[in-house]
Amino acid sequence: MYVAQVDNRELTFEASGKLWQDALVMEDDQTGSLWSQITGECIKGELLGKKLTLYPSTFSTFEKSKVMGNVSYLKKPEKGGDASRYQKYFEDNNRIGVFGSVFSDTLLNAKDQIIGLRSGEEQIAVPISSVLWHKPVFLSFAGKSLLIIADGIDNFACFELPKKQFENPKIKTFEGSMVITDSNSSRRLEFRGITPENGTELVTFPAVSAFWFAWKSFFPSTSVYPD
Repeated sequence: MYVAQVDNRELTFEASGKLWQDALVMEDDQTGSLWSQITGECIKGELLGKKLTLYPSTFSTFEKSKVMGNVSYLKKPEKGGDASRYQKYFEDNNRIGVFGSVFSDTLLNAKDQIIGLRSGEEQIAVPISSVLWHKPVFLSFAGKSLLIIADGIDNFACFELPKKQFENPKIKTFEGSMVITDSNSSRRLEFRGITPENGTELVTFPAVSAFWFAWKSFFPSTSVYPD
């Protein structure tokens, strides 16, 4: 998710129907400029070189967000939208890129889904398969201590922990809740799904969902969890 504002100017966006480096491209309604979905940078048009600010958010389903009370506004899709347009492409693990591309990296499978984090010139990819609902990832990145939780491929969140990172975290699950405790302190975090409970306030860290081949093509020097 990005902040739809550049130089104090509010922008609205729609899908352009174009691709760049096998990733979707957005188009703003105000200038017709084209923007990379992966980097948030304008790649063509009046606003060339401008960058959108990545906004912290969580990825979840409408059903689960509604149950957790997280839905305050819902944008209705435009008529004629076809959510299944790329369904065959998503289901075909051998098809790299909509038009078919060659991808030689063997560190991960090309269409493995990753959670991408970036800060300044640093990037790291966390395979979604590493982030089970009952096995969250604790990660040091860009000078911050992060916690990544997922309860499904399309349901995850990345939180910034307090300055002192949890030491020797212990994880327990019961009745649909997950509790993380620090064995060296009384610190305690409780989650239902990917939502903190009991008044816990954690800062959400910006993260994106992407195929490994797409993330790698934009950020060839990216690190991969675990290093």
